[in-house]
Amino acid sequence: MRGRKVWLLGLLLLLLSACQGAAYLTSTPRSAGSGDDITGHYAVSGTDLAGKTYNGELTITRQGDVYAVVWTLGETQIEGTGLLDGDVLAVTWDAGGVPGLVVYRIVQPGILEGRWTVQGETTIATERARRVP
Repeated sequence: MRGRKVWLLGLLLLLLSACQGAAYLTSTPRSAGSGDDITGHYAVSGTDLAGKTYNGELTITRQGDVYAVVWTLGETQIEGTGLLDGDVLAVTWDAGGVPGLVVYRIVQPGILEGRWTVQGETTIATERARRVP
């Protein structure tokens, strides 16, 4: 368990430092530090590591300096913890003992585009989240 936490923390720090100034998505990111509130409910759609599409819901709640993130995908709920740095939100989670990481870029208010993977994989999946009322 400790090894997974160290792996997640190291990967999170590496991705946050690599994403500062790197436009890793095709969309043009908004300027960092615009103060947009990212909390709320989102509809998500994405392509998983096997290339299959999925849809679900995402809830982001601020808890002090970090964010609690909950994905609802069908009957499955996955909880994570995120850090916001400018226009980048990095979130780690653990689903069934397999740690994962998603890095979202806030491309405009209410729209997040992310790339994610899990420990042991060599591919990257994608996800888009759009805020819903």
